[in-house]
Amino acid sequence: MKVTFKQSDKIKVFDAITTMVVFENAREDLLTIMQVIYEHGVDYQVIQEMLRVPAAETIAKGIVNYLKQNGLIDEHHTITSAGHWFLQSKQYPALERGKFKFWMIDHPLLGRQLLHYQRENSKERTMKLTPFIHATELEGKTFHSVLNMDEKRQFQINKFDYNRGAEVYCVDFPNINTEYKIHWEIDTEREEPSTIIINGEIKDRPQAVKRFSQISMNSDLEIDYTNFLVELISKNRKDVNWNFSTKAFEIKFKEIDNIEELKAFTTILAILDVETDYGLFEDTAIREVPIMPASSDDAKLWVDAIIKDSVATQYVSQVELQHHLQTLKERRELVPYQSSLYHLDESTFLQTFRTEKDKAPYWHLQAPLDLKPYEDKANIIETKHIAFGNRYSMREVVRMIVGDERPERLIFSSKHVQNFYQIKKFNLFTEAFKSFGVQDIQFVTTEYVDLPDKSIRIDMYEDVYGDRKEWPHDRYFAFETNRKWHFFKMTAELDQCVFDRTISANNLTINTVGYWKDISFIQILPEIFPLKLREFTQEQMITK
Repeated sequence: MKVTFKQSDKIKVFDAITTMVVFENAREDLLTIMQVIYEHGVDYQVIQEMLRVPAAETIAKGIVNYLKQNGLIDEHHTITSAGHWFLQSKQYPALERGKFKFWMIDHPLLGRQLLHYQRENSKERTMKLTPFIHATELEGKTFHSVLNMDEKRQFQINKFDYNRGAEVYCVDFPNINTEYKIHWEIDTEREEPSTIIINGEIKDRPQAVKRFSQISMNSDLEIDYTNFLVELISKNRKDVNWNFSTKAFEIKFKEIDNIEELKAFTTILAILDVETDYGLFEDTAIREVPIMPASSDDAKLWVDAIIKDSVATQYVSQVELQHHLQTLKERRELVPYQSSLYHLDESTFLQTFRTEKDKAPYWHLQAPLDLKPYEDKANIIETKHIAFGNRYSMREVVRMIVGDERPERLIFSSKHVQNFYQIKKFNLFTEAFKSFGVQDIQFVTTEYVDLPDKSIRIDMYEDVYGDRKEWPHDRYFAFETNRKWHFFKMTAELDQCVFDRTISANNLTINTVGYWKDISFIQILPEIFPLKLREFTQEQMITK
């Protein structure tokens, strides 16, 4: 699941007397000295040789005392934890004390964090003091200044000044309080699901505005993000119900009007008045929410819609449909309804599409069934079947069809040679026939197409079959050898051949191997070949 939460909140400004450490980058001189001490210990002779300046001995001793005063080495000349941190991070921890102004946020998700600091003029007259109850919570923590992110300027509060006994007092500046915007992105599929970004303004005077943007923040909270989003949806959307076994929200079919969401079993759910344990956020929408049918009736409608979409633009064989159905039924979102979906097959969908008068899905499913090998084998001479997943070149397929014959003429009838790839595969089919001897090709179709092979003669359906009612839906072809015609019926289009998409269409040849879906080339007796097409072949043979 994915979501972005947005919210605006206040930046509080206050000042206090503080002892703090500011980590500085530009102290290469001290870093070099510390590296020498790390390798040789506090050896004044080595340090003097490195300095190479007059009075090197005095300077070396002064540097060592400075490092002690700043807590990088101790009285025994041993490198402290602060010193090791300096060596690793290359950021010098400069100790400072005085009155500082701080900009702080206080958010349920981020906790209390200081965004920036600024030293105040010690002579400035302060306003009314108020107790600062969060002092101990901020002490010992390291923060980044949002106005110095390029320098990665860090600072750490050692302690606030307890100048009023057991309490820390500070001065509030409500006249320069500003706002910041928080963008909290959650993606439960990521290794790190949560990303928090803030943008806003900082004022040190009413008219002095400094902006910061795209500042990444971290939360110390341990959150189960999937459970958090599930509870949020369950609280705000009474139209869905979380299924703990399937780990998806049960939803009625009528609530999903996007076929891609049905196929992916995910949706987008709007959430209004986003009240959480981490604050009140703006209205939002949670994306890629896992969903499943709310009932067995919804499951049937769901599967109907997916199958209808799969056959809306292409022919689907019985083998493909069965494979698709089985894959659907095995999805975890549909497993609870397997008993209700068990009976579904091509006849169920054909009846549904016929009732709903969905012509395209109906014929894309019905046509391959019509073209299955006939139960009455008396009219079949031979069937050349290519099973789902077989790999053949177009020349190998034509070799199966012609056998040992030497074809001379070819006539091909189909309504579906229109787009670029249909034309390309038809062209490969006819070229393969030419490689076995065919010299004369005629193509019968419903609309004129511009074939690359200009030697192929094109005739229209109305000229060959006459009245539209007589037009065959199926694909037929025949080839002649030694004045004998061999008649064939195809169970699908040549679209059943799918080539590797990394191969350019211009580089496809009759020897390029393709991946075939289920298709049969059925050699039939002349009696069941379309009469008008058979008469046409006889007329062409006479006039030849």
